[in-house]
Amino acid sequence: MKKRSTLTSIDVGTTKVCTTIADIDDGDGIRVIGVGVTPSQGLHKGLVVNINDAKESIRESVKKAEQTSNYKVESAYIGVTGRHVSSLNNRGVVAVTRNDRLVRPDDLRRVLASAQSVKIPKDRKLLHVIPRSYAIDGQVGVKNPVGMHFTRFWTEVMAAVMICVSTSSLKPCIPTG
Repeated sequence: MKKRSTLTSIDVGTTKVCTTIADIDDGDGIRVIGVGVTPSQGLHKGLVVNINDAKESIRESVKKAEQTSNYKVESAYIGVTGRHVSSLNNRGVVAVTRNDRLVRPDDLRRVLASAQSVKIPKDRKLLHVIPRSYAIDGQVGVKNPVGMHFTRFWTEVMAAVMICVSTSSLKPCIPTG
């Protein structure tokens, strides 16, 4: 199979597993080149109830997508849903540290890192943080703060969390190598 710059996603659901492989093009975005859909076995309401059955469903979905695309999956983003996935709202705040007081990409990283310090229960794991809005010195609703002047900069985020046992049960089901 050919090696290319690709992006793979696997949606692990209760009724089916869908794998999508897309070719990444520098100028034109992405183009779907392979899809594999199989009935989901070993899952109930988004949770793994039989590792071997779940693993086989995922493996078969990936295999079908590889065959239709003629590409070998090397890594993938896994999508999961269910009652074991939830979200929390949080805020991250940073202060100006330079004389020019301009928001730079590094400040975006700092404010998002600050927002990731959300307190979550020990049985849950932080999946990712999605910025909902930015504010600069009290001006709310800022969409792209890079290049703006600030003394105090913050972001409102949604933090997606998942029960830890869910991720540890799903990991052995994902094909490797």
